[in-house]
Amino acid sequence: MFGAGTLADVLTWLAGDGPLDRPGPVAGEPGPVVPELAEVVGQPDARHALEVAAAGGHHLLLVGPPGTGKTMLAQRIVGLLPELSRDDALQLAAVRSVAGTSHRPAR
Repeated sequence: MFGAGTLADVLTWLAGDGPLDRPGPVAGEPGPVVPELAEVVGQPDARHALEVAAAGGHHLLLVGPPGTGKTMLAQRIVGLLPELSRDDALQLAAVRSVAGTSHRPAR
């Protein structure tokens, strides 16, 4: 693979009058900043449930009245999970595309 900064560089290379650069490794974009579980004060049982669910790959159902911290806890489980592999990310994108939810959820 070669890289060119301008179309003129490509034309110069095609004419045999100059080389094209080989690009270096591409640095991945930094991921979104996710809230950390360490920010949660109290709720030791809920925190433990999040940790166990994340470690074991278990499902989790958060139930309770409004304002008890269900959404806050659910947002923080992302920080406990490993990043998706490239293959898993492609499979997830395919499922979201078929489901019609291919856009990223708002944070």
